[in-house]
Amino acid sequence: MGYHLRIILDTKEDVFKDVVVDENKTLLDLHDFIKKSFQLPGNELASYYAATEDWEQNEEEIPLENFSEEQEIATMKDFVIKQILPN
Repeated sequence: MGYHLRIILDTKEDVFKDVVVDENKTLLDLHDFIKKSFQLPGNELASYYAATEDWEQNEEEIPLENFSEEQEIATMKDFVIKQILPN
C-alpha cells in the first residue's frame, strides 16, 4: 500500500508536489526522496515533527541524526512510514 502525500516547501511562493510513498519505507527514505525531487543539496540538517489537525507543531522531534552524547535518540531511519502515519 502507498500513502498519498503532498510535500510543500515553505518558500516565498509555495512549491508543492503530490507523491505516493510506499508504506514500508522509512522517514529517511522519504527525506532522501524529497531532496532528490526538489533538487536540494542535502547538506543541511532536517527533522520531522508531528502536527495536530490544525497544523500546530508538536514538540516531539524526529531528527536526521542523533547528536546527543548522553542518550540514544531515534532518528529518521528508525521510523517506518506505516507505523507513524494514520490510516
